[in-house]
Amino acid sequence: MNGAMGSRAHSPQGLAAIFLKRGDIARGPRPELCVFLDVHEDYIDNCQYTISWETGHESFYNLPASRHGGSGVLSFTDGRAEIHRWKDPRTFQPVRGVQAQALPCFGSPDWRYIYQLTTKDLGPDPTHNW
Repeated sequence: MNGAMGSRAHSPQGLAAIFLKRGDIARGPRPELCVFLDVHEDYIDNCQYTISWETGHESFYNLPASRHGGSGVLSFTDGRAEIHRWKDPRTFQPVRGVQAQALPCFGSPDWRYIYQLTTKDLGPDPTHNW
């Protein structure tokens, strides 16, 4: 599940919106957000998926799965689900059966796609009250 939903643990204040109540989702620039992401087997470490929020330090802490023909499954707050084909070769990692570390992926279109769907992409703006 999206690490920015139901918890403050993985969302540094000011860099990403967090959603503690259903009403929090409706506020902001768009109501549709990714809730569940199909995670690569070696990157499953708890019940939440997270990515780095800092621009210039783009990493997947929980890499999306690409086991469906180079695609992964995402589900959204509006009830829909999609199979998304990944574009960055760094997203395609073989399963090794060992707990993986964060995967740096600066400039990855896949990271940017997940980032835009995981949070409201607020940036360090103190006027947002989430």
